Amino acid sequence: MLEKKLGLVGYTARYFLSFARGLEAASFEVYWIVALRSDALRLRRQGIPPHRILDTSPAAYERLTPEQCAETLATLEQLDGPRVRDVILMDRMLRRRPHDFALRYLAGVAKMVGQFLEQQDIRVISSGRDTALQMITMLVCRRNGRLWVVPTRTRLPRDRYGFMTTHECSTYVRLHEVTEAHRSAARQCLEDFRGRRLVPAARFSARGFGDVLRRVPMHLRLFGWALADAVYDRGNAFSRYTLPDLVRMWLRRRRNLIGLKVTRPYDAIGTRPYLLYALHTQPESSIDVAGSFFADQLALVGQIARATPVTHDLFVKAHPSDIDGKPGSFYRALRRIPGVRLIHPLVDSRELLSRASLVLTVTGTIAYEAGLLGIPAVTFAPLYFNALPSVRHCDSPRELPALINSLLQMPRPPGDDRPIIDFLAQLYADSVPGEFNRIEVPLTHEDLGTLCSVYEHLLSMRFDAMEEGDALVGRR
Repeated sequence: MLEKKLGLVGYTARYFLSFARGLEAASFEVYWIVALRSDALRLRRQGIPPHRILDTSPAAYERLTPEQCAETLATLEQLDGPRVRDVILMDRMLRRRPHDFALRYLAGVAKMVGQFLEQQDIRVISSGRDTALQMITMLVCRRNGRLWVVPTRTRLPRDRYGFMTTHECSTYVRLHEVTEAHRSAARQCLEDFRGRRLVPAARFSARGFGDVLRRVPMHLRLFGWALADAVYDRGNAFSRYTLPDLVRMWLRRRRNLIGLKVTRPYDAIGTRPYLLYALHTQPESSIDVAGSFFADQLALVGQIARATPVTHDLFVKAHPSDIDGKPGSFYRALRRIPGVRLIHPLVDSRELLSRASLVLTVTGTIAYEAGLLGIPAVTFAPLYFNALPSVRHCDSPRELPALINSLLQMPRPPGDDRPIIDFLAQLYADSVPGEFNRIEVPLTHEDLGTLCSVYEHLLSMRFDAMEEGDALVGRR
């Protein structure tokens, strides 16, 4: 009989307890791997049995020599990555700590997670792709033959998601065979997108001081929660933002917003042909994790500028969800790069996209939109929408000049949408409707039912793979 055991890695108890209760109501045994003592205590107070909770925060105090750390962590490193130091640099807190401390913590986490998964015989682990804990758990699962999956939104169509098995957003796990219903939905999706009736979801960002004031109650509530948790997480500056961190971040964003309102560093669009690079929000796992080798966007824009033909400008568009996320010094440095023109974040992206000769991004949805319109695009991380005919993946900046030339010269024959329809139909087949994470709003009964069905399907796939000696883990 199939045991319905599921591990949750890095799922914050305050937000995901109702999520787990829904799974338990469907006969799942849910196990928690958490980074904070406050999360472990909250779970125990809610009646979660201690044997189903792994608090990894004591890993920071493991008494391991550098040699022992290296020996433990070396067993996790595989050719397709990520390497352990890459994991350290992906994590927005851990990368600020001394190197020896980071290695000791990760070695301790790897040891604790490996033992927990083995002792509890957990074969499928659901995770995010945000933290060092989640990345190390992924590597432990690969080494030990366990299935690590990440629920991942399809972006377009909206309100759908599937599951991936790596930190990169490159391949969805196959859930269904493509049917005519999927093809019909794909045609409608493409028609709605091109008719501008379907647009990607966008996160809220403070665009003025009115927005700042409207968000004060929410920020005070979050700060109050952080203050309450700090009592139990005292001394932990490696897997959470401390209270001083949160205050500094809030003040820095307000200062950035004031600076941008005063200096308005943006350029006019003009009439020359251009390449378009869309800045990412940072810190953000979509670039710091999935696109880690290109996470320094200032350096990346410099590399793109080197490869941009003199006949074209390089437009760099600030992200509308990150207006106050970068200081004026960042934008001044961008504008000093030859050929770069900084575009206001609220300029219509669709208009810019439609007129661009070529679109470039690390993992941004703008390249996906370009692909649906048949516009050439380049991504600097492997992505599932590289399957679109006009979207290429670039591994190295040295490839850029030749790649840009070939895409600029690529003919754009109108009319044949069959490859795009095929791509979207497969995406529909590999995904399910609904939501898996509403943060402060509980999931609906329908959402929980869909999640349970997919997790059961993944458990069955894992069981079948074990029976056949097949390697589903890490499937690319």
